[in-house]
Amino acid sequence: MTLEAKAGGALSPGRALLYAAVDSRPGGLLAVEDPLKPGAEAAVKELHKLGLRVVMLTGDNRATAEAVARRAGIEEVLADVLPAEKAAAVKKLQAAGRTVAVDARVTAAINPARAP
Repeated sequence: MTLEAKAGGALSPGRALLYAAVDSRPGGLLAVEDPLKPGAEAAVKELHKLGLRVVMLTGDNRATAEAVARRAGIEEVLADVLPAEKAAAVKKLQAAGRTVAVDARVTAAINPARAP
């Protein structure tokens, strides 16, 4: 039986599988998942109440990003965005007439000199 078959329910969107080897042979499998920060879901709900549209811009792969976004209540996801591409992604949203606010990690990727 393969490790993937043994993983069963561990294989799901939003989880990454880490493989372990012992003496160059498969030895184990670990599933990891990005947790939401405390208060994230409530913060997104409050932003929605204000009539704001929340977009998740991330370097994570699409399946992981969409799973995290669903848990947080975020409806729009821009995934697989490399750090060097984040500024262009923000500019594209702005060019479409959107007002954009970013967290410190995106600010650092766009302009390291302005990072906290």
